[in-house]
Amino acid sequence: MRRRQKVFLLILGLADLIVITGLIWVIARPQPPLPPNYNRLAPCEQLVLGQVPGRLSPAIAWSPQRLEMRLRAVYDSPTAPPESAQLIWTALDSLAKAAQTGCTIPNTLSIVLETESSSGETIAHTAQLRGEDIIDWLDGDIDDDTLARQAAYRIVTQATPSEPAPSPTPNPQSRRSAGQSVP
Repeated sequence: MRRRQKVFLLILGLADLIVITGLIWVIARPQPPLPPNYNRLAPCEQLVLGQVPGRLSPAIAWSPQRLEMRLRAVYDSPTAPPESAQLIWTALDSLAKAAQTGCTIPNTLSIVLETESSSGETIAHTAQLRGEDIIDWLDGDIDDDTLARQAAYRIVTQATPSEPAPSPTPNPQSRRSAGQSVP
């Protein structure tokens, strides 16, 4: 080997040594500790959501004055079963564990259950309750029927049209009444 080739191999060997040393340093150096798992939900919200089946896609917003819970049930049938409104009781039952662990029930509760059928019909069941009534119900001071009577309940149905809306065409009768003749 010539001197020039030896120098070239020596440079390549040094480059390899530098790269390998750098890789070992990256792998072996101490890593900074990972940040703690930050959960954006408060413990009371986590308790309630843990009690509601995940298939209902629960969402919750809890403040000292107001609790809002949304549930969504999707059905493969052309219409949602009428008993699907009973899922609101599932949401109310989920508050029991939170109340037992010391979570303060807010002044106002709003539970919205949206049901969607395979035909595209959406029904929104909305129940608004006072926190005092929920506490009395959880303590057993009032029964289910009394709680249901004290709630403000509303149903809104939105149906997807099965046929497209007709195009706006002039009505021949309206043109005649305006004094025009129809050809």
